[in-house]
Amino acid sequence: MRGDDETRGPDVPPGEPVSGDTVAAATGAGAEPEYASTARKVSTAMGWSVGAKLARLAIAVAMSIVVVRGLGSHDYGVLSIVRTILTFLALICGFGLGQAVLRFMPEFRVRRDVEGLRGLFAFVLVVQLLVWAAFFALFLFKAGSLEALYRTPGLGFVLKVGVGLLVVDLVALVLSQTLTSFYDVKLLSVFTTISLLVTLGLTIAFLRLGHGIVGVLLAAAISGAMLSVALLDRCALHVPLSLRPTFRETRRLLRYSVPFAAIGVLNLITWRQSETLLLGYFRSPVEAGLFDLGYRIPQQVLELVPGAVWPLILATFAEIYSKKRESLPDAIGGYYKLLFVLVAPLSLFGAAISVPAVKILFGLPMESSGLLAQMFFLIFSVSFFSTPLSMALYVMELTWLNLIIYVCNAFVNVGLDLILIPRYGLYGAVVPVALVILASPFVYYYVLRARRVSFWIPWGFIGRCYLASLPLAGFFLVARYIDSVPGLVAACGLGGAVFWGSARAVAIFREEDDFLLRGLGPGLRRLVLGFFGWKGGS
Repeated sequence: MRGDDETRGPDVPPGEPVSGDTVAAATGAGAEPEYASTARKVSTAMGWSVGAKLARLAIAVAMSIVVVRGLGSHDYGVLSIVRTILTFLALICGFGLGQAVLRFMPEFRVRRDVEGLRGLFAFVLVVQLLVWAAFFALFLFKAGSLEALYRTPGLGFVLKVGVGLLVVDLVALVLSQTLTSFYDVKLLSVFTTISLLVTLGLTIAFLRLGHGIVGVLLAAAISGAMLSVALLDRCALHVPLSLRPTFRETRRLLRYSVPFAAIGVLNLITWRQSETLLLGYFRSPVEAGLFDLGYRIPQQVLELVPGAVWPLILATFAEIYSKKRESLPDAIGGYYKLLFVLVAPLSLFGAAISVPAVKILFGLPMESSGLLAQMFFLIFSVSFFSTPLSMALYVMELTWLNLIIYVCNAFVNVGLDLILIPRYGLYGAVVPVALVILASPFVYYYVLRARRVSFWIPWGFIGRCYLASLPLAGFFLVARYIDSVPGLVAACGLGGAVFWGSARAVAIFREEDDFLLRGLGPGLRRLVLGFFGWKGGS
């Protein structure tokens, strides 16, 4: 692993320019003319995607508060179990083909292969619908078995409803990923934000009418159906929509997507989903809900921006990798910078105020989730050391290597879950996740080096991010005095001001980062420069 002053990987050819850039390096902002159009599209799309993600985070927090308080700790635990099962099913039904859309549509666009675009869209949609239909039929007859397994009356009926409504999510996701692959995220961002607002309103209405867990699921499905209708016409502008799959390179597509499907399932096992299901089985739905909430909060906050830009980054890496493969090391280094300038302050501040925030927002019965959230804010920050490296494997179509890594992670994770959860409950569920996350960056590092893949990690930049975030540790002391919503809001405002001052004092961005910031687009660049107090390169 290399720092800012060692930015050249061992396999970079002599004379190959290496710079301290960000995602802009992948888009080629300020570089060769052939990358200019990609840079403009990505910077615009990224601005809309991040802005919408901020709005959706606020709505999602409000939604969580409404659902937790409206259902109570037991029913929220049951909902957590149902959502976890549906998440697994969604990934299996997806067959990894959604990621294939992000990987191959940019390539077909570069090649101007209209037939390939049409065939890919139809192939992905039809395969997912067929797999969903098979699962829906299975759950219509066998959902009662899971109800008996979890000793939870009514679980079987809720699962039947949830699996039936899952088709809405599958269609909406395919349409969203298609638009993302064309960097057409302006209306997508607006529509998805409006859809979440509709979900919030319907959820409140259904809970007040006494529809409970089914009402929560139905509210999401209705707004998802409205979103799909809105996105359909927009997708037709880019791809000649069809339900007749004629994808010519099926073997290549499946070779890429099937490992992705397995990775998705294994990724869920590695993260919170296996713990939620096992806590519900070995302990109670209440403990499953406490763990789910304590995990969900830091995940939503820390993945705020990374989650918004990940599909764009994958599509961008794929497009540029198709044009110039030597760009990959710079893109990896730049992605690290984009991640940690956000992750460092959010993880430290989030850990500091988690305990009072959960108690204030979600009520005293969910208080135990606060300490879990505090731990996960710190644990999850380490996971972002793996993100750019795993992205590189996806772009290089080495998906099978990611699959092997996730098989090992899942084996360790579930094995420790089965040992620790029955005995230690909630905190026994934290240990397996933490160990896998802490080990993953080292695994990816050695896998890429063994494959002689060039990359660099900007340790100097990451160190400055954490140095600027260090004053936020003082909020661990401030947190004990936060006991109301106004106090929580004031603490968040003060935390932003503290980081603003310390980031300027530390001078996180340096001369070598100017190339990176030029890829953000004029508006976002001015905002970043203004916040961090840097004038940019000369």
